[in-house]
Amino acid sequence: MVLACQNIFDGNHLGEDKALKAEARAFLKGIELARALNLSSIILEGDSQTLINILKGRFSNTPWRIPYIPRRANSVAHCLAKLALSARGCNSWIDFTPRCISDLVLSDMMDLPVN
Repeated sequence: MVLACQNIFDGNHLGEDKALKAEARAFLKGIELARALNLSSIILEGDSQTLINILKGRFSNTPWRIPYIPRRANSVAHCLAKLALSARGCNSWIDFTPRCISDLVLSDMMDLPVN
């Protein structure tokens, strides 16, 4: 279930570690969105093992879960990032799943392991 999602293009990520910087900024914006929605327990998923390791080391006592998720298992995030890059803009959706990702959300849910 998608409570909210957003994509952000700011064009400020340059250099050798631009992907890491962009992913870190996405995590920050996700935390800000969760706070704005008064969510106390969140899951931050990312496909950068380097960033996940950094965050787990620095924030090991938070109520958040920070799992590594391969890009192939999180096509929604990849699609939203591509949309931000192509549109060179920012969008937010609250209590609404944008059409461009609705099929991907269902696909990602079907790939989750059953507990």
